[in-house]
Amino acid sequence: MIRFMIFIDGSNLHGTLRDLGIEINDYQSFFKFIHARAAATWANSVEGGAAVAKQLVRSYWYVVGDMDDWDFSSPDTRAHLSDRFMKSRDLKERHFAMIERAQPTLTPEQVQKAAFESWYGDTTAWYQRKREILDGMRRFYYSVRRSTDQIDIVECGHWKPNLSSHWVDEKGLDTMLAVEMLALRDSYDVAIVISGDADMIPSISHLKRMGKQVMSVELARGPTHDDRGRGFSTRMRLVSDFVPRIFESDLLRERFATRRNIPEE
Repeated sequence: MIRFMIFIDGSNLHGTLRDLGIEINDYQSFFKFIHARAAATWANSVEGGAAVAKQLVRSYWYVVGDMDDWDFSSPDTRAHLSDRFMKSRDLKERHFAMIERAQPTLTPEQVQKAAFESWYGDTTAWYQRKREILDGMRRFYYSVRRSTDQIDIVECGHWKPNLSSHWVDEKGLDTMLAVEMLALRDSYDVAIVISGDADMIPSISHLKRMGKQVMSVELARGPTHDDRGRGFSTRMRLVSDFVPRIFESDLLRERFATRRNIPEE
């Protein structure tokens, strides 16, 4: 019996499916499909592999669970962000110029106040939108948990909002995935990894030195057996024992996947 375990970088999977225009409506079937393809790749590459039983032990799906708290109704928050705004040359120049074009009769003091209020309002709306997205993700994870006992969703990632640039830095997710791949090593023989993050390479190399085999799954655009160049990490490809390639056409033939009709923001 060869035991397989799937480790999923949730952010990487979400971004890849979005780029492919694919929506998954049954993740348990999706991960079983991934395992079947990975097991077939393994069997075709290992002498006598076809005759060996292959078991999917479990799927571990690592996702973002929380983000920094900001209370935009607080005077302290307003004062802190006002100071940050005034110290940022890029923010000031951009928003001052916008206000001056829209309201050329304002005094410099009025321009400064209006520019900050414009940025503060935009930042508040952007942050609230991120909160709504995270809440929606949590509801989705809850529904997946209720639908299957074959998938463990690990809410370990943290969003750290960069309010100046309206960007979120993701912390902790890839680290937890790498740590648990090592911690669970006695529970599997082959790790199936869904992640394009080159930060995984040291953990993969360490697992291989311990006698484990590692597969890095590539979800690719186009029809089956299209061998054109891809964006998949070359370093991940080189360090992994196997790289099963699954194309969007493969997914769309399955009942658990459909073409996304409405592009995500």
